Amino acid sequence: MEYQKLANLCEEYGIDIQKKILEEISEKDILSMNEEDWLSLFLTMGLDNMQTIHKTRTSLHKLCNVFQLIGDTDYNPFDSYKLEARNIYQSAKKNIYITPLELDTGINQLNNKEIGACILRLFYEGIREAGDLYQITMNQIDLENRRIYFKNHTLNMSEDLYHSMKIYLDTWDMDSFKLIRPYENSFVKVNQYRSTTDFFINFSNTASRFVSKAGFKKIHLYGSGFINYLYKKCGSIDKMDELFYANDKVRGLMMELCDEIETYGREYGLFLEGKYIRYRYKSYYESFKLKNK
Repeated sequence: MEYQKLANLCEEYGIDIQKKILEEISEKDILSMNEEDWLSLFLTMGLDNMQTIHKTRTSLHKLCNVFQLIGDTDYNPFDSYKLEARNIYQSAKKNIYITPLELDTGINQLNNKEIGACILRLFYEGIREAGDLYQITMNQIDLENRRIYFKNHTLNMSEDLYHSMKIYLDTWDMDSFKLIRPYENSFVKVNQYRSTTDFFINFSNTASRFVSKAGFKKIHLYGSGFINYLYKKCGSIDKMDELFYANDKVRGLMMELCDEIETYGREYGLFLEGKYIRYRYKSYYESFKLKNK
């Protein structure tokens, strides 16, 4: 179906579908697609987040309702096919939760494990962006007590992170890496490229290369680390289920659990309203459960 027609229908009936998805389905005869065709389409779009899959599926369901309404088809495939978001997600095999073992495996693929392991583990244990890591000073790091102090929270190092940081700091005495501090008392060191004196760009690019070489994305490391952190705090999958699947209609229970997950979030460095955290990281938890069956 022609792209502009689809776009006009979405606008007329208030259906929110990403442009890239509309472009994808405009090239197909979606009114004659069977269940396998639809599933293949979801895989082609590369959706690896439960929330995004659910939102896309809901929007496509509404679009097919419009096709019924205007007489283009007499059925809605999303009423009869088993195209639930969870089934799509499992079929995609894009589980975004990174287990500690997978983290180790990725680190072992790096050529420079001394620096790479430290960077990846810091993302996994609570550093969200390269800029946050770049700004850490030596004054914030307490190796003796295995903590990193931030303005509003404290990051407790795991045993693995502690040893990785010690090794990373030891490399500062090795001339072969040719690294320099970008500013006084800086924790990170960067390559001094001739092409630019912007040390943050140099460090950000370096960190991204390490993450990519290990086969990950920073946001997936961070999200997986948070789920791993929650699991340690909760102690069981049943407790995690309570946090993520509270019945929103039971207001007292929902608010109590949202407060609890918000508290955990603050401990991890997430200063967001609890319900938002619950929905934002639900897809990571879905993947966590699939990998821990």
